[in-house]
Amino acid sequence: MDARHCQLCGSPTEAAAIEGRERRRCTTCGWVQWLNPAAAAAGLVLLERRVLLVRRAIAPCHGMWALPAGFQEIDEPAAQAVEREVREECGIVVSVEALHDLVWVPEGHRPANVAVYRCKPLTFDLHPGPDVLDAAWFELDELPAELAFSNGPRILWPLRDADAGGRGAGL
Repeated sequence: MDARHCQLCGSPTEAAAIEGRERRRCTTCGWVQWLNPAAAAAGLVLLERRVLLVRRAIAPCHGMWALPAGFQEIDEPAAQAVEREVREECGIVVSVEALHDLVWVPEGHRPANVAVYRCKPLTFDLHPGPDVLDAAWFELDELPAELAFSNGPRILWPLRDADAGGRGAGL
């Protein structure tokens, strides 16, 4: 991931101590390569006590179930990214209701800060997209064993186990 040549002028880069870390810096113009995490968004699409999950067709976590999610485009807010990702991966339209959590995902080729949004489905006919093997609704009490990333312990299990004053999983 280290740039050996400057992205601005093409000159060689060298390792340099910058702000307490070793980073690559251009020997000519001073450009610094900042290795920052990506921004991504995930949809926690809930329908009563059911959650929408996708079986991933790509690495990392190929074949495992996860919330529909993906990287944010440069020109879109995170809430818009999650609506797009759910549409692309599941074929349904959702509306974002609230930010549920911000999750650090170090796995994969690009570490990411993932904004997890609670979403309400507006359409219901699932059509899995090219990045997924399948899309399906799961009861919170019957989640698949093969959950990717921290989807189980960080997001879904607390919903399943919550006792929100008799409302059931805080939904």
